[in-house]
Amino acid sequence: MDLYEYFISCEMFRQILEAVNYLHELNPKIIHRDLKPDKILIAHNVRNGRFLKLCDFGLSTVHDKRVHYRTTRQHTADIGDVRYIAPEVFQGKKYNHKCDVYALALIGGNIFDLDVFDLNNSQPYSKAHTALNAPVLELQTILDSMFTNTWAKRPECREVIDKYNEWSIDQNILTNDTEFDGTLHRLQANDNSFFYQILTSILNK
Repeated sequence: MDLYEYFISCEMFRQILEAVNYLHELNPKIIHRDLKPDKILIAHNVRNGRFLKLCDFGLSTVHDKRVHYRTTRQHTADIGDVRYIAPEVFQGKKYNHKCDVYALALIGGNIFDLDVFDLNNSQPYSKAHTALNAPVLELQTILDSMFTNTWAKRPECREVIDKYNEWSIDQNILTNDTEFDGTLHRLQANDNSFFYQILTSILNK
């Protein structure tokens, strides 16, 4: 993954995190329970700079912690795609909105082409693009915390978003790159409209 791919991937992951965070900060919270790449849509008619949207809330549920922790009742077990399901859900234990955070770790792994089952690799991420090494190391640490089997140790989406500047790269790295103009031209000329729009939208903020 080069500088441009990583920069765009960071924005994509942030928008997904913000969408899920919105659900989690409602009162009561909404748990999506079926987060996976198939549930993320690309918006061609962009509003407010948002290119990605969540869809399919058929398995979502309301989570009122005032009730959840005072009763023996629990949310439906073993629900969602087994590839993205949190262990507590699969095992039929009580769970909360942090099961979505577990799924987001796997989605993040897909976006950044990182193996979430092997995030403790201390090797530099890129020899060709050394500016990526520090943010990718921070991203690996964050994804690892999101992917832990202990839901109470997983961060809130808001906490991951708040660290955006630590796991992303500064746009000046791109604009100062000697290949910047050529990359923009290739994206536009090759009809990669989504990536061209998302890149120019961020840079024009």
